[in-house]
Amino acid sequence: MNVARMNATGITIGDSLYVFGGQNGGKSIERLNLKLNMQRAGDKFELLDINLPVQASDIGLVPCLSATDILLVGGFSAEGRCVK
Repeated sequence: MNVARMNATGITIGDSLYVFGGQNGGKSIERLNLKLNMQRAGDKFELLDINLPVQASDIGLVPCLSATDILLVGGFSAEGRCVK
């Protein structure tokens, strides 16, 4: 990953692994194309141009019925408070 993080949350959608937030991860979201990574060793995570609205860790992720949407639920802020 491009950002060192702990307590991050990940989910696989299609051929991609997405990693959201985490302590030290800030508001960042990264993606790794699993299909390309299996073909070419050493592919790297891509830091996406979108961010979480707040810094959060331990986020709940739910894949939606569409192949492209993910529902984010809860988590903890950098100050240790619950994210609403």
